[in-house]
Amino acid sequence: MHKQALDDFLDRLIQEKNASAHTVSGYQSDLSQFFDHMGWDLDLNPRVIALYSGHLTQKAYSLSSIHRKLSAIQSYAHFLFQEGLTKQSPKGLVILPKQPQGLPKALSIHDAKALMDSSINTGNLRDRAVLELLYGCGLRVSECVSLTLADFDQNFTWLKVFGKGQKVRWVPLGDFAQKAVQNYINHERPQIDDIQVLFVNEKGRPLSRQTLFNVVKKYVRLARLPETTSPHTLRHSFATHLLEGEADLRDVQVLLGHADISTTQWYTSVSKARLRKVYQRAHPR
Repeated sequence: MHKQALDDFLDRLIQEKNASAHTVSGYQSDLSQFFDHMGWDLDLNPRVIALYSGHLTQKAYSLSSIHRKLSAIQSYAHFLFQEGLTKQSPKGLVILPKQPQGLPKALSIHDAKALMDSSINTGNLRDRAVLELLYGCGLRVSECVSLTLADFDQNFTWLKVFGKGQKVRWVPLGDFAQKAVQNYINHERPQIDDIQVLFVNEKGRPLSRQTLFNVVKKYVRLARLPETTSPHTLRHSFATHLLEGEADLRDVQVLLGHADISTTQWYTSVSKARLRKVYQRAHPR
């Protein structure tokens, strides 16, 4: 029963929830792992979920990973109940572990500059453009690797970003990011007619998420920054440095593409001209 139900659940995520391919793949992986371990013919109940939670703990999964995997089961259980495929109420079925609070530590402006500059000596224009966009535009990894040439305006002053749920936002490019992207396109990126993705590897294929992680880690080591520095650290640093530059919190929410429902009205009312002024006044680059 669950194999067909899981397919239907994933289809709903795509059709009704407008979930990204990455999100759907994550749900599929987490739920398949659950059923592969516990059995595809089981009845979902609190005891089964508790046993699986204990198994994940024994395997030394992080709290955030356990939380994500159990959340996937919880969402799937809601789907089964709504579709009348089970009489088991999803309420109280899954007990999610408490996650430690707090965001990753932002880099200082000095360290952020050191990281950006660390790519200069290598002469790798692609990597420099990657770093400048992650920090200069606050991009998520998935947003960065999916950028296309058509996502930039004619003068490379604005970048169209497709965020979670394919929600679109416009982010201004600072001078450093603008120059880095144009140098990469004009002097290093292969001219491939059938590939519109901005960042490609040595074989002309789209850059993977893992490769992007590795790019950041390479320059983190060169700049002698903490090993915990990640692409998300750069996104968090982007927001932190804007706020330290006295940008309004709501403007930063727009630039980050946070889909908080309480700010939806604000998202639709902020003009691009105002966002650019905020960015130019507050962002270090």
